[in-house]
Amino acid sequence: MIKKVIAIGIVFLLCSVHLITAKEHTMKMHVSDRMSTTPENITKEILVQFTDSTSQNEAEAFYKRLGCSLIKYSQRFNTYHLKIDNKSSVDEIIESFNKKPQVKWAEPNVFVHIEPPKPMYDEEK
Repeated sequence: MIKKVIAIGIVFLLCSVHLITAKEHTMKMHVSDRMSTTPENITKEILVQFTDSTSQNEAEAFYKRLGCSLIKYSQRFNTYHLKIDNKSSVDEIIESFNKKPQVKWAEPNVFVHIEPPKPMYDEEK
């Protein structure tokens, strides 16, 4: 009798683990399927991170020279959120930043829209 209870418990545990793993996988698929980073979502804003050895004054002089203005500075991440004030394209400005050794990375500020996943109970039937 005890062996039977233990066997049923093990089967129940294995089934539970399988269901939880399957739900997590399905949830990830739904989120990634709904992510959108199309060009129309890109603004005239960029995010830039300078090297740790670059002072804020040097960074400011550099981004102003490229025709950008500061929207926000994150001291925690040493990251600058910049607006492109001139007629240069986002790609041109990013290329100019990324060519400089004082810049770790520069990327467009992109809006990503994620729709919530469909309820899981529909798929389990």
